[in-house]
Amino acid sequence: MKGEYFLTIVTLCNALVVAIVAVQQYELSRKKFKLDLFDKRYSVYKNTQIFLTKIFNNLKVELKDIGEFRGSTQDAMFFFGDDITAYLKTIDEKALSLWEKNETLKEKGIGEERSKLSKEISEVSMWLINQLPLLKNKFEPYLTFKKWK
Repeated sequence: MKGEYFLTIVTLCNALVVAIVAVQQYELSRKKFKLDLFDKRYSVYKNTQIFLTKIFNNLKVELKDIGEFRGSTQDAMFFFGDDITAYLKTIDEKALSLWEKNETLKEKGIGEERSKLSKEISEVSMWLINQLPLLKNKFEPYLTFKKWK
């Protein structure tokens, strides 16, 4: 009889230990998932920052840079809400517009059309450059650790 009680107690202790380990494994996997998601989101943020900084430094954009930006942000729709996806699309469209306007400017001689195009280039460039200080606030809801607790 004593042996049966002892065996029952040992079995219950084993079950309790297994349950505790299972809960810890579940919590660990949730934290790992959040960390992996953070890494992917941060990568998109950082690559956007690098892209905008290149534009800031050169006041122009190259097709190669647009391609790299697209490649580094193409999966954003899986990691962010529609707000960031739309924002990245706008940056992409403005950058492509800047490239096209700069290419067209090369063919224009002196005159009113060139002046108008130069003004448009300036406006698009300024919009893109002005995104650098706004970037942190745009991405912050997705990159904060406060929600993790």
